[in-house]
Amino acid sequence: MSDDSEIDPKLLFNQKMTALLLGITPRGFADWKVKPYERKGNQVFYYWPYVLAERDRRYFGVDDEDMPGDERLELDQERARHSKEQADKLALENAGLRGEIAYLDHIAEIWGRIFGAFRARLLAMASKLAPRVNPGDPRLARDLIEREVYDTLTELTEFDTGEMPQKQEKRK
Repeated sequence: MSDDSEIDPKLLFNQKMTALLLGITPRGFADWKVKPYERKGNQVFYYWPYVLAERDRRYFGVDDEDMPGDERLELDQERARHSKEQADKLALENAGLRGEIAYLDHIAEIWGRIFGAFRARLLAMASKLAPRVNPGDPRLARDLIEREVYDTLTELTEFDTGEMPQKQEKRK
């Protein structure tokens, strides 16, 4: 792959960490039969670029040495994009668990229930208030209150929200 002078010691990982980074069990990684780069005492270390090359060979049938530079670059970009998507997904899941985000369909359902209850209370208001407003002729009071409630509800259903606001850029 490359000579030892180019080896970055920060990219040497033991079997457990290598398996964790790959998303497999240490026993599963042991089955890969990747040649260790270095041994220190009872610890075995693997060089990460070599491990990635083996992963690509196993999963994608890709051998880094056989790939032209442009294809290797595209594969690296695809790996980076995939890693970013995984990180974004995990960040969203964590934010949801912390209660920092809400899902629009849940919010819409809750507001739908709130407005439904509000509408029901408004419609019941005329019958409830009429005897108090005009004890001598409660039907007249009920009719007047109902008309105002229906006019208000009609106006609300015809309300024009206008254009959706544009997303604002994050401020730094």
